[in-house]
Amino acid sequence: MPDGGSLRSRRLLAVCLGLALAATAGSVSAASRDSDPYGWQDYTRQLRQEESRRIDRMLDNTYGPNARSTSPDLRPLANSLNNLFTSLAEAKRQRAEEKDAQARFLIELYRQRQQQAEEQARIAAEEHRQAQLARWALEWSELKESAQRGDGQSAAHVARFVRYGSPRLPKGTPVGEKEALPWLRLAADHGHAASAFDFGILMRASDPREALRYLTKAAEGGHLDAVPYAADMALDGAGVVAPDRAEALRILKIGLARGHRASYVTAARFACMDPSATEVSFRQAAKWLTDAGPDPAADGLLAQLLFHGRPGVPVDLPRAVQLAERCLAASPKHAGAREVLGLAWLPDSSRRSRALDHLRGAAEEGSLAACRRLALAYRTGADGVAVSDAETRRWLELAARRGDAESSLMLARLERERTAPEVGRAERWYVQASDDGSAEAAFEIALLWDRGRHGFPKSPEAAHHHATRAALAGHSEAMELCAWQLLRGRGCEADPSGAARWMKLAAEKGLASAQHTFGLMALEGVGQPKDAVLAFTWESRAAGQGDAEAAAQMAYLLATGTGCPQEFTQAREWARRSAEAGHPAGEVTYGLMLLRGDGGPADGAGAVPWLRKAHRQGNAQAALELGILHRQGSAGAEANPELARSLLEEAARSKDPTISDSARSELARLPTKPGGVSLDGLRIAPKPATSRLDKLRIP
Repeated sequence: MPDGGSLRSRRLLAVCLGLALAATAGSVSAASRDSDPYGWQDYTRQLRQEESRRIDRMLDNTYGPNARSTSPDLRPLANSLNNLFTSLAEAKRQRAEEKDAQARFLIELYRQRQQQAEEQARIAAEEHRQAQLARWALEWSELKESAQRGDGQSAAHVARFVRYGSPRLPKGTPVGEKEALPWLRLAADHGHAASAFDFGILMRASDPREALRYLTKAAEGGHLDAVPYAADMALDGAGVVAPDRAEALRILKIGLARGHRASYVTAARFACMDPSATEVSFRQAAKWLTDAGPDPAADGLLAQLLFHGRPGVPVDLPRAVQLAERCLAASPKHAGAREVLGLAWLPDSSRRSRALDHLRGAAEEGSLAACRRLALAYRTGADGVAVSDAETRRWLELAARRGDAESSLMLARLERERTAPEVGRAERWYVQASDDGSAEAAFEIALLWDRGRHGFPKSPEAAHHHATRAALAGHSEAMELCAWQLLRGRGCEADPSGAARWMKLAAEKGLASAQHTFGLMALEGVGQPKDAVLAFTWESRAAGQGDAEAAAQMAYLLATGTGCPQEFTQAREWARRSAEAGHPAGEVTYGLMLLRGDGGPADGAGAVPWLRKAHRQGNAQAALELGILHRQGSAGAEANPELARSLLEEAARSKDPTISDSARSELARLPTKPGGVSLDGLRIAPKPATSRLDKLRIP
């Protein structure tokens, strides 16, 4: 029978065992709720160690530190307890593994069913896609057949699909703008206006003629966006046909009748660009732009019109600035509006910096006026900027590249005026200005080649080429130059009849020197039959414009009654005008008429100074007449045989046979003593010979 101490030990051990089992059960229960099925061995080992240490502490507290060594029955009990703990942990691990395996099974089952569902959905989608492709192929085939039968709407749909691409197209169908062109043409030919517009836009670069035709068709079909394009191309001839302003206006009327804003703006621009525009045209342009507003394009153009002013549209700076600001609020880079603000603010020193910024922006956006204004500022150092040849050329070149002939001509002149001009560069700018429509540029370079100046070598052929080009552009002085070149065969074959035609055209344009020369050609029958009446008509026109040589010729014609009734009074008046203008032929004629008293009272003393003026200019007729007077010692000219001989010998060297023969005759008559003067020996200026053309002015 166990003693009391042993019994108490066993009871205490049982209590500890119960507590341990409860704690173990709680721990195992808690662990069983853990979702993590791994790490059970470490957990079991840790649990055994903790329980072993707890039992050891309980025994030490109850029986002292040596109780375990004196009570041999406690260790087997502890081992049994550890084995129990191990069994419990192993059981829980097995249950966790079973749950983990079950979860993996369920997951795999779900994954397989998901794959089956996805496969079924893919198969269904593919079947649907194949059915849709078959349906689209059928629709595409029917659409093409309908288009080919002449249905414009169907052709337009086909063109849109082919141009932009579509999943409805059969696989391998080529797409793009090039492939869409035949379908667009087909749709346009069957009345589809939008397709005609698209076809015209796409064809502008490759075939402007066709582009213009289809854009016109689109405009006539009611596609208003085509109106400005078609009108623009008609106005400049699309680069391949003659410009047709009437056709451009007809197209514009389509948009104007429908209130199309872009058509209003285009019509106003046409009116402002027309060289023959009248007050009515400019007022109508202003009305169109007002009706088109508020619109950036309309506001910007109207601001320019009001800022610069035109006939019928007075300058209105406040409104121009207001419109420009409204335009920039909607379109910050509008060149016209920035040009107006830049030019309007430039005089104001407080706004000059902003003004120059606006001008630079306008120039970069295409304003030719801004380019020219900046070039002028940098050329002269105005508006607070430093003189800069590089900046001057920069802005002129920017304008020239945009087709501004005036800027190209200015660049050519700048290059020509250099100390060591580069002929090639100057020529390129002259030619570009000429290509851009500047007849003045063609005429200037023709003169440079003709005269061999500013580094240009003489080249009659190049001079004739450029002079002809300028003449064909309507330049009157170039027409006159062409006439002289054809008359003398400079750079071309001599062609008097062609010379007469060009000279007449220049005369009809009001060029006084050409009128005088054409009068001489008519008088002498150069390139045309002789016609004294025609000669008198053109000489009177030239003299009426102040041409001194024509006035002298008028004096001759009236004094001799050539092509008109003889009239000495008028002849004397024309001779006086010519003489006062400093022309030697006029001075001689007027002096002789004073000497003889033709057309008014005689004035011998007043005649001699006019003859001397003409002689100082190398006039052989004046030398002859002065020689006669000094031989005879009359009309205030002292008798001086030696002076007379010198003057007559000078006259005898004249290339004019009439003057030289008369001078030789007078030399033979030189008396030893002074004799009386014979006024019958004095002559009005003789009728010019054909060779006189060589003495006329050449441009």
